[in-house]
Amino acid sequence: MYEFTYVIPSKLEDEYTSKLISTGVTSFCFEKISRILYLKIYSDSSEPSEVIDQNYLENVTEIQDSDWKNKWAEGYTGHELTENIFVVPPGTSLPEKKYKYIIQIDPEDSFGDGHHPTTRLCGDMLEQVLGQSRSLEKLSFLDIGTGSGVLAIQAALSGVRDIELFDYDKDSVVKADKNLSLNGINCFQK
Repeated sequence: MYEFTYVIPSKLEDEYTSKLISTGVTSFCFEKISRILYLKIYSDSSEPSEVIDQNYLENVTEIQDSDWKNKWAEGYTGHELTENIFVVPPGTSLPEKKYKYIIQIDPEDSFGDGHHPTTRLCGDMLEQVLGQSRSLEKLSFLDIGTGSGVLAIQAALSGVRDIELFDYDKDSVVKADKNLSLNGINCFQK
């Protein structure tokens, strides 16, 4: 598998999303870091997509099939999910800042350290919604495509008791269960 990394102007994000989807490319993501928009496309072909202007191509990396699930975890030492939550791998030093919750996750074999922009957005939104509720134990939470289970863990640590999480990837289900256990949360797989 190959990872093609492009640096593109922000104004082209919607246009390139439409072009990629219309040509059948579905393994891609955008990530904004320090005002720079990166587009990453994953492909079995070593040739870059003809849909994207090749002047934007920054890097091509070959990822071994056995390594792709763990590639994102290289060098991962934790990060802030929200202003009140920090996510760390087990055995990692805790941050100097005091957080309301520290979530431990095993960063291998499944997507989801909480660093991805959509996960952070969901973490922030979940924190806002739960912060407005007076009866957290009466709420229900559904985590579809749970990956590592980080958002379900956030909900549980915040006081939600009725939580269902699932993923179509069997490895993610096993990993989410392990991560729930790392955080003192009991889960029954169905």
